[in-house]
Amino acid sequence: MPGKRVATVKGSTSAEYLRQHDIQITEFSQVEEAYEALNHGRADAVVYDAPVLLYHVSHEGKGKTQVVGPIFRKESYGIVFPSNSRHRKRVNEALLLLKENGIYDRLYKTWFGGESK
Repeated sequence: MPGKRVATVKGSTSAEYLRQHDIQITEFSQVEEAYEALNHGRADAVVYDAPVLLYHVSHEGKGKTQVVGPIFRKESYGIVFPSNSRHRKRVNEALLLLKENGIYDRLYKTWFGGESK
């Protein structure tokens, strides 16, 4: 991406990664502002969290934008509960069931437009 106008979200791990690789970036407070810069020709690409970009490409950006290339740095999302939360076990069980019965993959395809990783 050297020489390209790259937009990302201020303070994100994407901004950190791009800086570490000496890529010039324009930072925005919200990812929607980065999409707007891309749509109006003020940016050549948006680099940010893959699920957020995949959702955009499958919905608001459908037919206008596409995700290209590999994920630069795989990061996991998590859910945090207080140590004594009665919800932790129930949420873990529900997530496991969604994965085992295929619902997770169907949801992923609906919202992100592809196969889950």
